[in-house]
Amino acid sequence: MARVKRRYTTVSGNEDWIVSVSYDDHALMRVHWFEAQVGAVQEATGKTFPFPKELATYRIGETEHPFREYIRMDWAGDTDAAIAHILDTIYRRVYAYIERGH
Repeated sequence: MARVKRRYTTVSGNEDWIVSVSYDDHALMRVHWFEAQVGAVQEATGKTFPFPKELATYRIGETEHPFREYIRMDWAGDTDAAIAHILDTIYRRVYAYIERGH
């Protein structure tokens, strides 16, 4: 299981969150979805952010073809670039959600 952590400071500068995204990097070549578990902990207090289930378990993919085909077709086989793009997308959405406060 791969885990990526990033720090996010809110626009107001009052809160720092440690946002983690975990995914099964060994399953990517045999599944249809890129599935990640998302969590955030407020750095100062240890409070966890209450994400809704559709954001806490984040899925990207298509039923027509497996994830490895998506990488082959859209990323010329560059798995690292595809994962980096997906992680950036997840983090942008998570940061926006935290910023809205709900």
